[in-house]
Amino acid sequence: MTSVRGRRLVRGAQALVSFAVVALLIVVVLPKATGTDYAEIGDRLSMLSVATLALMFLVWAAGLWAYTFVLTGALPGLTHPQALTLNLAGSAVSNLVPFGGAIGIAATFAMTGSWGFRPAATALFTLVTGAWNVLNKLALPCIALVGLLITGDITDRRLVVGATIAAVVLAVLVTTSVGVLSSERLAIRASELLGVVGRQVARLARRGGDVHWESTLLDFRHQTRDVLRTGWLRMTLGMLAYSGLQALLAWQCLRAVGSTLTVTQVFAGFAFGRLLTSFVATPSGVGVAETGAAALVAKFGGDPAASAAGILLFSFFFTYLLEIPIGAIGWLTWALWTPWRRQVPEPTPRPAA
Repeated sequence: MTSVRGRRLVRGAQALVSFAVVALLIVVVLPKATGTDYAEIGDRLSMLSVATLALMFLVWAAGLWAYTFVLTGALPGLTHPQALTLNLAGSAVSNLVPFGGAIGIAATFAMTGSWGFRPAATALFTLVTGAWNVLNKLALPCIALVGLLITGDITDRRLVVGATIAAVVLAVLVTTSVGVLSSERLAIRASELLGVVGRQVARLARRGGDVHWESTLLDFRHQTRDVLRTGWLRMTLGMLAYSGLQALLAWQCLRAVGSTLTVTQVFAGFAFGRLLTSFVATPSGVGVAETGAAALVAKFGGDPAASAAGILLFSFFFTYLLEIPIGAIGWLTWALWTPWRRQVPEPTPRPAA
């Protein structure tokens, strides 16, 4: 009982520190990084009309629906309404809790399990969609860098360095993934390496020493190939549509508050902001993403107040704050909509070797 209470106190302290960091970044650091203040930011936000906000909301909702194609492609049998509910509920958890990814994964298992999906299928679904998101976040800065080079809008060499690092990591991940999925020999070598590393980690942790790491990776490879064979095109098109609609929403937000930045400059701010959401010390990287993206777009010579107001409207309101109450609706939908409930089927026994 004491240890449980201690863990809760530690988690509570972590949450308080995390949200204190968010408040510091949003209230203090962001205005200084962009060279403005909240009086000017408030003046820019007062320019918004109800019709403009309604149009932005439609683009935001369309992006969420586009992302359901990524989820349904990774988990055959999942419907689009279920995928939307799953995404909204998981986002609400991640947006409220620092390091909320683990809790979001637990929520994913609970929801998909109630809909009749086996834990193994959900685990594969979580890994595949996570990989697609990582590849997308790494690819966006590379595309932005190409656009900035074409238009001659490079104003900071750090952009080149950041995009180059992302490109190298992306190339390594894609090459390794394609190699493991396409080559049986490379997959066996990778499984042997995983076995060595896994056993060393298990020995240090003094647990899990009986896990068959080699067979686990090979089984995962075969299952992943089956999913990607039927779902890769849907997942890729869904991710492209989602990212495009999110970039359009970012451009709408900046344009609505008086920014005159070009499409290429806005896309660069959007791309590097999405990359910064990987910073997990704050819920969904909030505070870090807004500050970094706003500072970047301000360097392009746009109005500082408009840059800060537009990024706050897009990144803080639409992609963070709004998802919390909408995600609560998703939780209620899952809890109350009983026609989706299914019994988890028993796993099919494997034939004897």
